[in-house]
Parts: sequence; structure tokens; C-alpha cells
Amino acid sequence: MQNEQMQNKQMQNEQMQNKIQGTADNLKEKYSDIKENYSWQELVEIFYFLRSDQGCPWDQKQTHQSLRSNMIEEAYEAVEAIDDQSPERLKDELGDVLLQVIFHAQISAEQNEFTIQDVINNLAQKLIRRHTHIFGQDSATNMQDALETWQNNKRKEKGQKLIADSVEDIPKSYPALSKAFKVQKRAAKAGFDWEEAEDTIVKIKEELLEVDAANKKLSDIPIKNIDSNIPMKNLDSIETGSNSANMTANDNQTQSNQVRDEAELNLEMEAGDLLFAVVNYLRHLNVDPEIALNRSTQKFQKRFRKVEELINQDNLSMENLDLEQLDKYWDQAKCQI
Repeated sequence: MQNEQMQNKQMQNEQMQNKIQGTADNLKEKYSDIKENYSWQELVEIFYFLRSDQGCPWDQKQTHQSLRSNMIEEAYEAVEAIDDQSPERLKDELGDVLLQVIFHAQISAEQNEFTIQDVINNLAQKLIRRHTHIFGQDSATNMQDALETWQNNKRKEKGQKLIADSVEDIPKSYPALSKAFKVQKRAAKAGFDWEEAEDTIVKIKEELLEVDAANKKLSDIPIKNIDSNIPMKNLDSIETGSNSANMTANDNQTQSNQVRDEAELNLEMEAGDLLFAVVNYLRHLNVDPEIALNRSTQKFQKRFRKVEELINQDNLSMENLDLEQLDKYWDQAKCQI
């Protein structure tokens, strides 16, 4: 049964490709002149032509993997347009996101995996399956009930029986702050959470002390000798006693490097625990840490530019000012931005 479905799907994919192929020779002429409105089918045809032998050399060579970063970049640019409340930019950026969807679907269609129509079908079916409070027997009287219904249906579809399955079901490529935020939210649904936001502050202070202790421990370990792994030359010409001494020294240096590596890793782990605790605190305040940090970073960028402008207006150079002088300019920038 499954083989028959796969064969039918492959036949449908081939039929769609053949249908478009039949008009490939006319596509360049058909779309040479830009018009006001285009249909979905025309958009698919344009992109098919770009991937064809007569199309664009760059488009022809792309793969799912080569386009991976493009998908992420376009999604971030769309989010930036939303944050900037710019409808015109958002219209443009959503088009770029849609381009990535069509691009990947066309690549898969060429490999007889799935088509853009399969993507549409899958999405429509998913919307109906997961909105059982609308299309099924479940009920939801508010936004929270609706969200829980969606999540329950999602877990059923994925065969998730344990809470840990849901906690682990987060993309590996997710930004770290967003991943921590999502993990904590899902764990909290099982009651694995602090009762009050104030409780997490105690944890933050605890983790901060552990980071400080790990850093002090690391600072007491000698800096790694980058030459310790270079093999000794002409050992045969070295006297036995000297050879043994050199080997002992080399072993000691290697051991010291290993100790420092472990200490660096420990500091990194403790720093991660601190960030995780801060995310937990922000979650209790209903603050998305990814959005909050992005906004603070953007604010810093704007203020830094203003600081440099103010310094240049005074015919000075930022590199030649001390921290106290820079801080005065920073205070001026804060008053303006």
C-alpha cells in the first residue's frame, strides 16, 4: 500500500513537471514583460524556468543545504520589518520568505520527493487536524484553551508520550535564548518551575557566584603552551638523561593544558547556567529574552553611532579618548536616544 502511494506521488510529481516543461520554451517570452498581477501558477512557472537549463546559472546550482542560511536570513529580515512596523518592507520580506519555500519545493520536485502542491496540501490538512476545537469535537473558549488543543494534537501526531519528548522537540538550529525559553515553558507545564519570579533571582545570584568561582579557578592555571605538542627532533642525538627530562617536562605541560581545557569548559558551562537562569527570570516576567536582547543590542548600536558622531563633531578621535571621556559622550548619547 505504501509503495503504491509512493509510486502515485512520484507519477503526480512527474506529471506536474512535464506540464510545466511543455511550456518551458515559451516561458522566457511569456514573462519578459513585467505586469501588475500574477497568479500562484505563474509564480511557480517563473521559478521553474529559472531552475531550467535555459534559466539562471546561480539558481540552477542551489541545493537545500546551500540555501539553509538564506532561509534563516530572510526570516530574520521579515521579523525586523515587523519590529520596525514597516508594511512596505514586510510585504517585500514576506515575498523573500515565500521565495525560499518555492525554491526548496522546486528542488524537491526535481528529485521526485514532493511538489509545492504537496506543501500546500500538507499545511491545509495540518490546520484542520490541529484545530479540533473548530473542525472537531474539542472545545476552546479562550486563547489558552485553543493553544493547548493545538499542542495536544501536535504531540499525538508526533507520537510523543513523555513530557521529555516535547521538551526535546525543539530545532537544534534554534537561537540559544529562544531554545532555553521554549524548553522552560514546556517543562513548566508539567509543574517543573519556580513558583514566583523572585525565586529565580536567588538562582541567578547562585549561578553568578559559580561563574566567578570558575573564572578564579581558571585564572590560577598557567596559560597553555601552544608549542607543547610539537614533536621533539633528533631524539637519538640527545643524551638519555636530557631526553628523559624533556619528555617529563612535555608530559607535565600536556597535563597542565588538559587541566586548563577542563577549567575553560567548566567556566563555559557555568556561564551557560547563568544565562539559563536569567532566561527563567525573564520568562516569569513574560519577557521574551530573544526579543529583549535584540532590542537592547539595536539600542546600543544607535547610541554607539551617536557617540562617534558627537566625538567627531568635537574634532576628536574615539581611539584616543579614555574611558571616563567616552562615558561622558555616552551619557550625552543616552539623552538623545
